[in-house]
Parts: sequence; C-alpha cells; structure tokens
Amino acid sequence: MKKMKRVLSAILCLTMLVGLIPGNALTAMAAEGTPTVVIAGSDYQKSNSGTTMQNIMNKIKETHSSVYGILMGGDYDAGDVYPNSSHLTAVNTTINAVYSGIADENRIFIQGNHETYGNLSPSNNDLLDATGEHDTDYYGVYAINYEDFENAASGLQNYLNGKSGYTKPIFVMSHQPLHVTSRGDNNAAVDLFDVLNNYDDLNIIFLFGHNHSGGYDAYLGNGSIYLPKGSSITVAGGSTETLNFTYMNYGYVGYVNGSADTTLTMSVFEIYEDEVLVKRYDTNGLHNLKAAGATVNGYNTDSNIYGTAVIDLSTGESTISAITTDSGEEDSDINDGTTDGTTGGSGYTYELVTSIEAGEKRAA
Repeated sequence: MKKMKRVLSAILCLTMLVGLIPGNALTAMAAEGTPTVVIAGSDYQKSNSGTTMQNIMNKIKETHSSVYGILMGGDYDAGDVYPNSSHLTAVNTTINAVYSGIADENRIFIQGNHETYGNLSPSNNDLLDATGEHDTDYYGVYAINYEDFENAASGLQNYLNGKSGYTKPIFVMSHQPLHVTSRGDNNAAVDLFDVLNNYDDLNIIFLFGHNHSGGYDAYLGNGSIYLPKGSSITVAGGSTETLNFTYMNYGYVGYVNGSADTTLTMSVFEIYEDEVLVKRYDTNGLHNLKAAGATVNGYNTDSNIYGTAVIDLSTGESTISAITTDSGEEDSDINDGTTDGTTGGSGYTYELVTSIEAGEKRAA
C-alpha cells in the first residue's frame, strides 16, 4: 500500500511540476548552495514525545523552512510499551504538524523492539518500511528492521556491492547499535560491522537508537553520540576496530537515562554536492553533536565533545567543530518530563578544532 501511495504521489507531483516549474528548475532543486535537508529521531517512548518532537522540529524550522526527508529509528509506543497502528499514525501526525511537505516515500520508519511487542511489521502496517533499499535522488537509504537485525548482513552487502562509484551519502538505519554495552542484545552486530567497514570508498552514515534507558551508552556520550570515520569502536561480538564509516545515534525524543548527556534531540543532515553538514537540535536549538562520555567500569570512556561535523564526500575527512560558548538551556528529560541543565541550547559559537582523516578510499 505504501509503495502504491508513493507511485501515485510521484505521478501527481510530476504532473503538477511540469506545468508549473519552468526550464530546468527541477534539476536545480538541490543545486550547489541549496542543501537537501534530512532529519532523524528515534524512541518515541513517552506520552509527551509528540510535544517534545514537535518542539525540536520547530527549532529546526527556524533555520530550515522545509525538509526533504525524515528517518525514524523505531519504538513509537509513547509509553504504552505495546504499540498499535494508532501510535505510528500519531508520530506521522506530529511530523505533519511541522513538516507536512515531506513526501510519503521520504518518510522512512523502521521497526524497533517495541513494535515486535505489538506485532507490528511492514506486512501489517503501511507506515513501517521493509528491510532493504529506500534510495532517493539525493542520498541512499538501507533500512534494517529489528526482527531482521541478526540476518541482515548478506542483504546489506548485496546493496553496497551495487554502489561502486556512488558519491552521495548512504544512511544505514538500524534500531540496535553496533558497539558493545552491558545490555548484550546485539552480538550479531559484528557481522554487520564487518560488511560496513569493507566499503571505505562509500560515504556511509550508520544510525542507531535503542540504548536510551539504563545508561548503556554513557561511556560514549549517552544521548548524544557521534563517532567520525577513523574513530575507535569496540564491536559487540567482536573486537576493537577503526571505523571506516560515520557512526551516530538518531537522537532520542522520548527519554534518556544515564550518567552522561540526557538531552532529547533530533539530528539534521544538510546534504550538498560535495559534503554533508551534521547537526543536532534540542528543544532550545543547537545541541552538542557528541557529548563527553562518563566513566563506566569495563569500558573506555570517550571524552570528546563535538559541536557540528562536516563530512567531505570526496576525501572521507570529517571536520569537527567544538562548542566554545553556550548561553542556552536544554530539555534534560530523565524519564520525568522536567527541564533543567545548562549544556544545550542555541547560544553556540563554534571553533574549528580538528580534521579527522577517514583513511584511504578503497579503489573503485
């Protein structure tokens, strides 16, 4: 049904555009200087998640009046644990309240573990997308649903094998992360990592959610994690490796527990012809893309703090900017809906601090 809606939507839009847009304006929509904007979020797991997500998107809209696509990383239960179709509809309604112009085919919803509790899957819900390819004209998307995580490596490899010479960013969407934590429910991650890390000629951005409760990710930054290419990662079911792709969480819109950053956020990707600018927003504006990790016994603390990142699509370098001043406040929602803290907000200025080499490109 969703695929049929996409076809009909595309035909209707094309018919209207041919009549209304002169010359070659269609091909210039994402031209140099005009980014294609994509936003992302996950774990819509509190009764007030709709309000939180809408407030974050309203802050994003102050800079980006329109958005091309949205990537949603699973768990849409709004605190009910066992979601049904109405929960997914509510998330879509929240998106429409701010960005109604996002086309159906560019709204990618993957399944989280909570959807499996409610027996929701792409086979019985039109909003959930199937595991596999969901590419657009401006970026690639490969979705991995929760129920397919353990057996997704071969399909992902087939997809990436077909991308030789592809210079646009590729978002690999997963609910579960690849790194090791005390949660211990993602040991199949090593199979996915081994596939992903073999394609260092592609511009892969791996997105994950899931670990917002229990402080599982505190050592990496908890609610705000961003590891550029060239960073070290200890893979669940594997060993410590060097990343040949970008690795980050979507941004949690429900709640975050733990001893490091507990801010509710969404991520923003500004895609240009030769680079991707990556930012994170909370309910007051720009937020750290990556927060400092906290000490957790048995894990190596990542104390890096990043403001924004620019991924160079031709060289593989990530240029990192650090926040040097901050006058805002954050929505630090630790499962209780309160607002406090002083490490988020929109009073940021940035200072270029480092450029991280992603490693040599694999020969095409």
